[in-house]
Amino acid sequence: MLKPTAQTVMTVVGGVMLTGVLAAQETPQSEQEAMYYRYLDFASYVTGGSVEPHWMADGSSFWYPEGDSANTVIYKVDPTGNTKIVLFDTARLREMLTPLLGHAPPHKGLLFREFTFVDEEEKAVTFTVEEEDFVLDLDSYSLSRVAAESESDDRLVPQVVRNTPLRPTLTEVPSPDGRWFASLRDHNLWLRSTDGDSSIQITTDGIQDYEWGHRQAREPSWAWWSPDSHRLTVKKVDYREVPKKLFAHWLGPTEEAEWMPFPRAGGPMPQIELFIIDIQSKSKLRVDVGDISDLYIDIVGWRPDGSELLFIRVSRDHKRLDLMTADPTNGVTRVLLTETTDTALWIGYVGGWGSFLTLLKDGSFIWVSPGGDWNHLHLYDAKGTLIRRLSAGDFDALVVAVDEETGWVYFAANGDLKRHYDIHLYRVNLEGRGFQQLTEAIGQHNVQFAPSYEFF
Repeated sequence: MLKPTAQTVMTVVGGVMLTGVLAAQETPQSEQEAMYYRYLDFASYVTGGSVEPHWMADGSSFWYPEGDSANTVIYKVDPTGNTKIVLFDTARLREMLTPLLGHAPPHKGLLFREFTFVDEEEKAVTFTVEEEDFVLDLDSYSLSRVAAESESDDRLVPQVVRNTPLRPTLTEVPSPDGRWFASLRDHNLWLRSTDGDSSIQITTDGIQDYEWGHRQAREPSWAWWSPDSHRLTVKKVDYREVPKKLFAHWLGPTEEAEWMPFPRAGGPMPQIELFIIDIQSKSKLRVDVGDISDLYIDIVGWRPDGSELLFIRVSRDHKRLDLMTADPTNGVTRVLLTETTDTALWIGYVGGWGSFLTLLKDGSFIWVSPGGDWNHLHLYDAKGTLIRRLSAGDFDALVVAVDEETGWVYFAANGDLKRHYDIHLYRVNLEGRGFQQLTEAIGQHNVQFAPSYEFF
């Protein structure tokens, strides 16, 4: 863990173990066979190579799992006290699970790699083992099975479908208030309640190749909720004029062929429409994005107060980019800023638009704009007027985090002119001063900040 200052102290979490015990075989293995099985089990020989922090309530501590599925251990790290402890008593927990499961747990480690704190004090957790949910009190270490929800009244309101899973799927987007999952089914938009097993159909006009829900590679989601959870932004995409290409699926017992839309240079493009949907009335407001015949549309997100939707409009040849806003009450749009080039604009294709646009609480925003031959940080006001440039140098910059309370902007850049492929963490304040490099070791640093911004 590092504190974001020039003089940093690192605590090494985990190490690398390159030894292992090969299971005994009834017949001796040849050297080639032994090498083959060691290769298959290579992941179990490496520990501590990656830490994925799950931040805790204090904003600085975190937990993370380590080890393979047969030997999982979950650690808690407190960077303030510079401590690392085992979070769960593995042997005790395995012993307690035995009578509840009806058999001794397999392997040696924990039987789960993820869990959820059920209270703000972080005194109890819930986890899933063998498709059953359990609750563990961390003080008393009492363990209980979560009772299955009782069947609710079978009387249904119109357009409601029962018996959908309660956990979100990969295609579901949760609302900020925790009440809904937005999902796609049969080319249409649905909402699924988080406190029951019912789903409500929102759109009915989606058909094959003219369907609701579409995500560009640089977008993290296909749907964007407004901060108050009253509205949902979704694209409707028309592929009907786009030529199709034959794809083969090889992962099943037998191969399967599927014809899928595949735009080609100079040919018809998918026609992208942008809508803001009121989930209470189910009304659909079409956003005025201009002539959609040769445009790419990417959703960026909402302003923190929900007053405007932000999206990107890119020309087919990538020589023009418009950062735009839309009024969610009438769909009227305006251009915040425009980038043009004689060659092609490719910003946003690495890391998504979230690395290039950062919205601040007062309505201003940080935009990564080509400054000469390099992409640099610029601060704009809410109306799209440039306030000042924040970074400069022979490197490309991408925002990692912004601590608005202290005024620091943290960004990743390849600023070492002797090692052009190394990525370091830097910071500069919102006044464009205090430029500082925060990481020192050679290599490409992948940085995640604590919510408190005191550590990364």
